[in-house]
Amino acid sequence: MSDADNSGVTDSFTETTSTSWLSRIGQSVAGVLFGIVLILGSAVLLFWNEGRAVQTARSLTEGQGVVVDADAARVDPENAGKLVHVSGDLKTTAPLNDPEFGVSAKAARLVRTVEMYQWKEDSHSDTRKNFGGSEEHVTTYSYVQTWSDNRIDSAKFKRPDGHANPQMRYRRFAVAARDATLGAFRPSEGVLAHLAAGREFRVDPAALDAVRQHAGASTQIADGRIYLGVDPAQPHIGDLRVSYQVAADGPVSLIGRQNGTDFGEYQTKAGDRLLLVRPGTLSAGDMFKAAQEENRILAWVLRLVGV
Repeated sequence: MSDADNSGVTDSFTETTSTSWLSRIGQSVAGVLFGIVLILGSAVLLFWNEGRAVQTARSLTEGQGVVVDADAARVDPENAGKLVHVSGDLKTTAPLNDPEFGVSAKAARLVRTVEMYQWKEDSHSDTRKNFGGSEEHVTTYSYVQTWSDNRIDSAKFKRPDGHANPQMRYRRFAVAARDATLGAFRPSEGVLAHLAAGREFRVDPAALDAVRQHAGASTQIADGRIYLGVDPAQPHIGDLRVSYQVAADGPVSLIGRQNGTDFGEYQTKAGDRLLLVRPGTLSAGDMFKAAQEENRILAWVLRLVGV
């Protein structure tokens, strides 16, 4: 994830190279060979994707045909090992904690995202043909300062000097509740990891002292996020900003193999292992319909990539 609104071109240079007629012939041969490899790779991707899409569609259809609607208020021993559908209020007791920043939240799942302000290299090339068959390539390299949640390897830049990106001190972190209840069921952390953390959790400015005890005196809280740097309005290379998302307590729908009071993946004969967890009160039919639609979208995306 990057924030282009806070980026700006701060440095650029142009490099001009010439390619002789003989070198162009060699590059053409190499291009043909590389094209053959791409064609083979795309064929493999398309073949694999079609098989994957069909297997997933069959697995979901199989699951929809055998799923059992279970009452969340009671764990029925007769459903042990079966694919069950349960809906109800997911509840937790103990807050979730991020030990590196001292942040806690009452939620089923807490996810920390870390972004670093760093250099990014962009390039643009133009080719001009010269008399005699040679070519001249003019490439402009621009260096932009931007936010990204992945460290960009500045050692691979065309001009790394003056554009070094430091290592990220912190990384993404996720934790799920260990004491969650769904009626009479006790879904484990592994099950809750499938629950999307789609709600923003804003860090309270009153927690600044506690956060500074973990991250240092230069830490600030701005716009609900933790900022490691001097001025959030004027970031410098290496500054970090930390944000949180949560999956809150509340209505949840789940389809999985009943394993005591917990749930697990259900192995279908078609090949896929099924475990679906969604916020809200949804019927089994609606959950399978949504999963089939997600499978179709993924199949078309991979088809376009293959093409």
